[in-house]
Amino acid sequence: MALCIKSALGALRVASKCALVSTKLPNMHCVSAKLYSNSQNENSHSSSPKGFVTPSPYQPNRKPARYGYRQKLYDGGLLPRLDEEIKTLPKYNPGNAWSEKKALFGQNDYIDILGDGSIQPYENINGPRWLVGFAGNEYERTLRRLKWTGKKLAALHPKLNNDLNKRLRYLYREFNMGRRSHRSRSKKI
Repeated sequence: MALCIKSALGALRVASKCALVSTKLPNMHCVSAKLYSNSQNENSHSSSPKGFVTPSPYQPNRKPARYGYRQKLYDGGLLPRLDEEIKTLPKYNPGNAWSEKKALFGQNDYIDILGDGSIQPYENINGPRWLVGFAGNEYERTLRRLKWTGKKLAALHPKLNNDLNKRLRYLYREFNMGRRSHRSRSKKI
């Protein structure tokens, strides 16, 4: 009998608190009102209930730290026998130090000094014919290329020919800009 009276009194107290809180906060349910009444008992200085906190636009959303992190290093003492294969460096396999390419590298570098003089080093160079045995700046190289392959370029590759002529005009101005003859001509024009 005493238990029934106590439980009835407890239910009456909760119902009365719900009725009081629901008058203050009409949009909240009775469950959140219970939280509200409990939080006021615990925190009387707080202005908002614990069950209903307005999210601040100035604080970032709190997420669990390192959620989903999978540690790759084992730090639990002696290394266990894992099912995964242990990653190791690949076995060192040295290349052939005496391959034909490496062994004969630079064999004709001193042919002009050690040879009888009939062969020159530039004769062993593979490349465009207008570039073999040539040493000069970009202007001279472009001019030489146009002299050697100008007619062929004009017929087969007109865009490339036009680009080379443009580059040639630009380099001519660039190289001769500081000369007296160029300055005196540019003032007259």
